[in-house]
Amino acid sequence: MIRVLDQGESVATSVTARLDSDVENSRELAYRLYHVCGRKGYVQEAQDHNALVQSWPEISRLAKGVVSAPTPEGMRMHDDR
Repeated sequence: MIRVLDQGESVATSVTARLDSDVENSRELAYRLYHVCGRKGYVQEAQDHNALVQSWPEISRLAKGVVSAPTPEGMRMHDDR
């Protein structure tokens, strides 16, 4: 999700819209990873996760308005083959 956020909140919104009920769990995971990275001294990774956590309210708000969002190429949640 961090790589997706680097492409912009609109791209992150389309991925978030596909998470359905896992949206809250994904946000919690990002928050926990932020804390783990901080404790381990992984400064860049902690900053990346913090940026995701900080952007989450806007991403979630925008995702509620997305009806059917295609998954950006290379960002599939599972193999669709």
